Amino acid sequence: MSGAINPFNGEVLGSESDRNNFVGHVHDFHLRLMMGDTGGHIVSAAALFLFVLSLSGIVLWWPRKLLKVSRWKEARQLNFELHQVLGIYLSLFLMIFSITAIVIHWENEATRIANWVTHSADAPPFPRMQPFSRDAGTIDLDRLLSIAEARAPGAR
Repeated sequence: MSGAINPFNGEVLGSESDRNNFVGHVHDFHLRLMMGDTGGHIVSAAALFLFVLSLSGIVLWWPRKLLKVSRWKEARQLNFELHQVLGIYLSLFLMIFSITAIVIHWENEATRIANWVTHSADAPPFPRMQPFSRDAGTIDLDRLLSIAEARAPGAR
């Protein structure tokens, strides 16, 4: 749980539970269907299925390589060509959407693969916030400023 506290008098100004979390619910629905880990597995399986489906569409399209529709055809042939042309363009977008969903679900694995491919160093872990100790002493503003300048020289 996180919140905001007035540093001068210790008054609690608000917490995460006080705010309207509509965007958080939409995000949870997008990632996990609001079903926890089970929903996450369903979404990732759907993303994998979408990737295979779009890839198979490209493979089936490849021999004919239709990129535009011929106008003066009978209705059945026009429908077939329209299906192929729209399908190839949409398959590219669907493949991108599925890859992003796969990367979001398996973020750590995707990061390791991307770092390996690009020969990048692993990013250091994000520091966790330490719980506030009531026994902690106060610090004057000059000391705080000197610590900040030592940690980030030249920062503004």
